[in-house]
Amino acid sequence: MRIHWIIGATLIGLASTLIACEDPSNVGIGLVGEEGGTPFIVDIPGATVSAEPTRDLTGNAARFLTGSVFDPLLGTTTATAYVDFFATASADFQASTVDTVVLRLKRDYLYGDTTATITLMLRAMSEDWSAEDVPADTTLEPGDVILEGFTFSAADTLIEVPLPSDWVAANDEVFRSDDFLTAFNGFQLTTTAGNVVVGFNRDDSSLLAVTASEDTTIFSITKNLSTYVQQADGADLPPDVLLIRDGTGPMGRLTFDFARDSTRQQFLNRVVVQLPAVEDVLAANTPSNFHRPLLSTLNLRGVDETSGNAATLVSSATLSDGVVAFESADLRTIVQRLLFDEAPITHFTIEAPATDNTLNVLLVRIPPAEDAPRARLTLTPTDN
Repeated sequence: MRIHWIIGATLIGLASTLIACEDPSNVGIGLVGEEGGTPFIVDIPGATVSAEPTRDLTGNAARFLTGSVFDPLLGTTTATAYVDFFATASADFQASTVDTVVLRLKRDYLYGDTTATITLMLRAMSEDWSAEDVPADTTLEPGDVILEGFTFSAADTLIEVPLPSDWVAANDEVFRSDDFLTAFNGFQLTTTAGNVVVGFNRDDSSLLAVTASEDTTIFSITKNLSTYVQQADGADLPPDVLLIRDGTGPMGRLTFDFARDSTRQQFLNRVVVQLPAVEDVLAANTPSNFHRPLLSTLNLRGVDETSGNAATLVSSATLSDGVVAFESADLRTIVQRLLFDEAPITHFTIEAPATDNTLNVLLVRIPPAEDAPRARLTLTPTDN
């Protein structure tokens, strides 16, 4: 998942701006265990935990999603997939006549009714379209219907769809052309039945074309896009719970009061930002045979709203024993500067990694709940 909520922010730019060489954390770390006092631990609860709107960029992700699911807790989410292909056809293939074309889809993701039968409609894309830096709320206009519906079980992992012979015959020259990449614009995949969203692996999905002389060519995916529409027709979340969700959003926004008397001007040995997951609300609203994947891998970013700078401080922290724990040297440097009354950032944001394309969810408590997000600091006093 990639997010464009701050324009022009780069990791290199923020690293030079926020994690400066001449910051007090360098001095503090050098004194720990030498001139400092006895280390102590302080838990700082999140001052604010709120939603951060996002525009997820799903173009050319590792998977593409399609389907529609009613989640009794979160409402209805509809996903539409777009895929296009390229060919490396042999001279023998181009000299013959295409007899058969099979769409091969390798499923690697499921959200919804695990026992469902899903029906998808396949339509041609009549015009070229872009997947580069395209957000998930984009609308693309499809062309003619190729298949009104093909049906498979949500449990199936490999779906093979023979395309209609009349459509294959009409597109024979296109498939054998040197200009296939520009002459063919790909497909749209939409759902017509089934309470489930499925995801297909980009690298393991393809078009298989066979000629009358039995020459075979595999058309690999050259671009793909997933778009989402979310309806707020589910149950209301408890007022002390915040939803963090890949795909449709929102992500999370955190602030901490690091300038309290017990922590100011102290040398920082270690900092861990802890994000406990709320599991009971999800469990109470999950029907039988319903799979709602957890958002179990997250990034922590530091943001300075004043300058517009932002950078990832912790990458790919994972959910373990009900908690996502963020820790890194960059995070420690930023928090040390905050303890010394500098202001390198205004807040943290929590987001899904750019490489993922899912609709996974995580619930967290909002302060002042005891199990709300917190920062655990190991400090050494500046004087004995």
